[in-house]
Amino acid sequence: MPRGSRAVSATGIYHWIARGVNQKTLFHRPDDYKRFLDLAGEYKAALRIKIYHYCLMGNHVHFLLLAADISALSSFSYYVLRRYAYHYCGAYAWKGQVFQRMYKSLPIENESYLLECGRYIEQNPLRAGLVDRPEDYPYSSFRFYAHANENGVLDESPAFLMLSEAMDERRRIYSDYINQARPYESILDEALI
Repeated sequence: MPRGSRAVSATGIYHWIARGVNQKTLFHRPDDYKRFLDLAGEYKAALRIKIYHYCLMGNHVHFLLLAADISALSSFSYYVLRRYAYHYCGAYAWKGQVFQRMYKSLPIENESYLLECGRYIEQNPLRAGLVDRPEDYPYSSFRFYAHANENGVLDESPAFLMLSEAMDERRRIYSDYINQARPYESILDEALI
């Protein structure tokens, strides 16, 4: 049965998820994470995509991004995943598929959901039990927003910019918001994954 057309976001914003085939580990060394982010940065620039949030987990990745049109999103997905798969196969003498055949691109139709989706993405390492605090996980966008760590991949989220006019206050509000405990998130995790 053929897959239906990919849903198009009226805002151009998507929660983009790519998974390793059969839950395959995608990142074994810090250089692997760096390579993936470098590819995302390269193709975001070439395709005029904005990346607002990300989290690279062991066997999957989350991005919150803005694509001018669905073809830019498709090209971004194709080139980033394909070139990372080449890297992976060469680095680990792997022969075979690296990513699941289809990535997910969940349309974000309401810009007010930007902050909530970014929170969900940056909470991934906590829900997986990898760290106790989001700032302890080096492969997400949290440190960029909460601690002003430089990051050549990210574009500031419009929702983040609206939190306050004062940068220090904006970062404090953001950090507090991301660290809120919400019991229903495990249910959301199951639905997305």
